[in-house]
Amino acid sequence: MEAFSRITELNDIYKRNIDLLDDSQRGPVFTNAPKVIIKAPAGSGKTLSLIDAVATYRYEHVNDHICAITYTRAARAEMEARLQQMGVLDVAVSTIHV
Repeated sequence: MEAFSRITELNDIYKRNIDLLDDSQRGPVFTNAPKVIIKAPAGSGKTLSLIDAVATYRYEHVNDHICAITYTRAARAEMEARLQQMGVLDVAVSTIHV
């Protein structure tokens, strides 16, 4: 929870997003794990958790090499837009096709 202690330094959108997370969504956001995989049913807040995890890693400089992967172009566009709103401009967001 070290990242959470410095949340006052982060922008307003990020702070509002963090306030919306429940305990199960905060886990992936504030983990120190090198890789984060979020599997959950539709409408459970996966995108919000992933966006906040990426923003936390960038704001806290935990990792300078981040790639967010999703399955659809629409989800990619949404993730990119949300990250840009939060001031995170240097993260690669891509789709994967299986």
